[in-house]
Order: sequence, then C-alpha cells, then structure tokens
Amino acid sequence: MSQQPTMDSADFYRAFEDRYRGSREDISHRLEVYWPVVRALQEAGRTPDVLDLGCGRGEWLELLHRRGIEGRGVDLDSGMLRACVEGGLDAVKADACEYLAAQADASWDLITAFHFVEHIPFEQLQALVRQARRVLRPGGVLIMETPNSENVAVGVSRFYTDPTHTQPIPANLLRFLPEYHGFSRAAAIGLQSPSGLPERDRIGLHDVLFDVSPDYAVIAQASGDGPLHDALDEWFSENRGIWLHDMAARFDQRLQHIAAGAEAAREREGKLQDRLLELQARASRAEAKRETAEERLNERNDELLQARRELTLKGERLNEQMQRITELEHANQRLESRGSELERKVNITSRQLESARADLQTLRQSTSWRITGPLRVLMRGLRAPGGVIRRAVSKLRRIMHAMLRRGVRWLWQRPQLALRLQRLLRGWPALHDRAMGYARRSLHGGETGPAEAAPAAGMRKGRHLGDNAERFYDALRNGGQEHG
Repeated sequence: MSQQPTMDSADFYRAFEDRYRGSREDISHRLEVYWPVVRALQEAGRTPDVLDLGCGRGEWLELLHRRGIEGRGVDLDSGMLRACVEGGLDAVKADACEYLAAQADASWDLITAFHFVEHIPFEQLQALVRQARRVLRPGGVLIMETPNSENVAVGVSRFYTDPTHTQPIPANLLRFLPEYHGFSRAAAIGLQSPSGLPERDRIGLHDVLFDVSPDYAVIAQASGDGPLHDALDEWFSENRGIWLHDMAARFDQRLQHIAAGAEAAREREGKLQDRLLELQARASRAEAKRETAEERLNERNDELLQARRELTLKGERLNEQMQRITELEHANQRLESRGSELERKVNITSRQLESARADLQTLRQSTSWRITGPLRVLMRGLRAPGGVIRRAVSKLRRIMHAMLRRGVRWLWQRPQLALRLQRLLRGWPALHDRAMGYARRSLHGGETGPAEAAPAAGMRKGRHLGDNAERFYDALRNGGQEHG
C-alpha cells in the first residue's frame, strides 16, 4: 500500500498492486489474522476506532465494514483511493504521517499500517511510531506489517520489485522502535508461512533460504487498561511464524544429525569393510572347501558309477540266477512229481512183492511143490560129473519132462495157482523165462486129449477165469503157438 505515488499515471500503482501484491480476496484472507485483536477490543467494552495508514485499495477497511466497524483510511494515491470510494469506505487523501500528527491525544484504539512503513524514510518511521503512541488510548494497539527480509527471495528480489520501496526493515529494528518510544510491549509475528513446515522433521537448505515467513508484523500495545492487556497476552507470549534463526538452527540440527549419521555410517562402513574382509576370507575358505568337496564328489561319482556298473552286472547275474532258480524250481516240481509217481510205483511194487511172497509161501506149502521136491534134489545130483549118472540123468529128464508136462497140464486146469506161480517166478527172471518156455513147449509139443481140452475151453467159454488167469492162459497159448 502506498503513501505517495511516484509514477506518472495515477492508476499505475493500483495496476501494479493488482498483479504483484495479490487480488482483493487474497489480501482480505490474509488480513483475517488480525481480527482477534479487534475482537479483544470489543470484548474489553470498546467500540474500536481504527485508523489505517496507507490504506491502498481498502481491503482492511472493507473487512471491518463487513463486521460492523467503520474504520478510516489515509492514502495519497488517487488511483488506490478510488477503489475505497467505489466500495463506500471512509478514506481520506492525505499524507499519512501528517494526518497522524494532526490527531488528538488518546483518540484512537487501533492504528494499522499494512505494507506502508517500507515506503517511507526511517526518520518518518520513527515519527510515525512516536505519534501513534501519543494518539492511542490506554491499551491501544499499533500494527505494522512489512516484507520480511530474512526470506532470501524477499530480501534480494521480491522486495525490490516495487519501485516505491525504500529499504527492507529488519524485524528486530521495527520491534525495537515501539519499545523505545514508550509502548509497554511489542512482538514480531511471521506471516504467510508454508503450511506443515513447523512440524516437518527434515529441513533442507531451500527451506532455510526461501520458506521463512515472507511477511511479518510488529504488534505493539500501549500501557494501561489491564483487562485489555490480559486479553492480548497470547499475541506477545507465543513465537509465531517461521524465522531465519529457527530454520537455521533446525537445519544445523539436521546437519549435525546427518554428520552424526555420516560418522555412524563411516563406523558402520569400517565395520562392514572388516566384515567384508572376513566374509571374503570365509568365502575363500569356503571356495577351497567347495573345490575339495567337488573333487571328492567327482571321486564319489566315479565310485558310484563303478558301483552302478558292478550293481548292473550283479543284477544281470542275479537275473540269470533267478532264471536258474526258476528252472530248478520247475525241475524240482517235475522231480517231486516223478518222486510222487515213483513213490506210488514203489508202493505198488511193495504190495506186489508182499503178494508174491505170500504166493511163494503158498506154493511151497502146495502139493505140487512137495511132489517136485525129489525132482529138485535129483536134478542137483544129475548135474554132478560122471557118465552113468549123466545117462541116468538124461533118462530121468525124460521122465521128469513127462511129469512136468502133466504138472503143467495140472496147473493149466488151475489158472489162479498158475498166475501166482508166474508172479513168484518173476523175482528170478532166468528161472521165469525157462519155466514159461517149458510150459509153452509142454502145452504145444505134447498131445492134449479132448477131455483135457474141454475143461479149458469151457472155462474160456464160460468166463470162469479171472482177468489175471486169462492173461496167463493167453501168454501160454501165444508162447505155444510161437514155438509150434
């Protein structure tokens, strides 16, 4: 806001403010921060009289007007004042410092100067503070807002964008002036600080240089009026805004933290280096062990391959043995079958032998055996050496042959007895063959009468013979036919 225009056109500064200071809505929103001061004056029982020095477009007067308070503004710029007149606000075209000096003592409750003090020389600023102390009522408040040069972007660039600015005013200097000229207390408040920055843990150099509060205000209170003094304590007891020294301290803390972290990181790096060397040594040992293990593994693989080949050969041999065992089992089964058959035949032969022994015993006890006994003795004697005996034996043989033929015919009529005799003689093959041959010759070589043949024919015709007797009869007959 402006005290005196220095440009050729009266509308230049208003156009400049519209572009670079901000819209009316933005400025009104920023000025809301001071409304609690006005409310404190109201709560103290006052109807605040407000004087706005360098009122410009009248944003502060308009905010007060909307809330029922009629303030007065003072400015020299006709273009800026036109906006106040158009809004129906109380604004006077005059030199702000001269207008303030013309006011009566203790005639105002609140004096404001938003972005005004940086437009005037320092001597006028001191006079403004001194006159404000005179015209304020007890407990009255002076508010001066100005760009904060602690913000690097403001201090080296944005401040000088406005050609009507004279020089930046450090916060400590502007706060010192009301204290020096008799105000009971004063405080500097940072404004338009970036949201969230006070709570942020990580502060960078950019934050230190460019995120310090771009504007600040000095609030000074005149002495007297204890209740109003108490109502405004919070404005003077709290550290508001973001200041360069706080940001620098936080940045230093972060640098120290980073340095400590770097030192700890270096220590960790050293330990990690030692650990790395140790791990490399362990890795080398492990590699050597791996190579040794690999060699052993290769040897073991060779052994396994050899064992596998041997196992394959053993498997083949085992298969051959299994096949042999299978063959032996089959042979054993055949042998067991043959053994069973032989056992059966042995049992049959044993039974036949017992039967033959019984038949032999029967034969020995028979009449024919007793009859032929002397013949057997005689035959043994005939076989003795000597010519006479030989002749006698020959004669006797003829007699014996005749008797034997009669015996054969006698046996012929008794087939069962003849069959038993045949079975008995099988135990002596030579004797059996001779007896059978003799029986055949006797049957077919001699004459058989009708009376003798009739019984035999009748026995065959009537089937009085058993199976064994018939087989004996057929054997004798066939043998007789062969020799006949």
